[in-house]
Order: sequence, then structure tokens, then C-alpha cells
Amino acid sequence: MGLTFDFETQNLRPKGSQKPVTRRTKKAKPKQPILPARDYLTVKETSERLGITASLVTRYCREGRFDKSKAVGAISLGKQWVVMHWAIEEFEKIPRERGNPNFGKAD
Repeated sequence: MGLTFDFETQNLRPKGSQKPVTRRTKKAKPKQPILPARDYLTVKETSERLGITASLVTRYCREGRFDKSKAVGAISLGKQWVVMHWAIEEFEKIPRERGNPNFGKAD
């Protein structure tokens, strides 16, 4: 099967056919939301600011603890999370005691 070049459409097509040859290409991946310049902190930066471990920050992100009712406070970018500044400020306003609140309590 030979190919001819169609000068009108600038496409290759099989001889005797009107359909151009199509190439299979990879489907485009959906793009991540574009975030404003540094209105967010990484998990490591958030953990240093809050004084907790990075794994705990990641867990809080997955559980939605940085989110408000309709606003998303933490966004997953592939395998990494970023936390918005306003979400960290709101999280810091909530009083918390250090340690396990159930430690030493008998049932």
C-alpha cells in the first residue's frame, strides 16, 4: 500500500483513498490546577510551621482537615500535597493540646 501526499490538505493518505492517515498519539493528561505564586506551602514547610511531622500533615490533607465547608485548603499534585496559607492560619486558631488526649485514661 503506497502513500501519496495531498497538497491541498497537507496530509498523507493511502493511494486511491480520500481519508488522510491518522497517527495514534498519547491522550493528554488533565492539567493540574495552576496555583497563584506561593499562596501555598509544601508538606515539609507546613510541618515545620505547625510543629508536627510531615506524615501527620499528609494524613490531615487526605482526611480534609485543612478544608473549610466549600473551600479546599489542601490540594494533591500527583504524589505531593500543598496547603494554602489561609488554611494553615485557620488550623492554627484551633486550640490543641500536645500528645494523645486519651493517654492514661482507663475505660
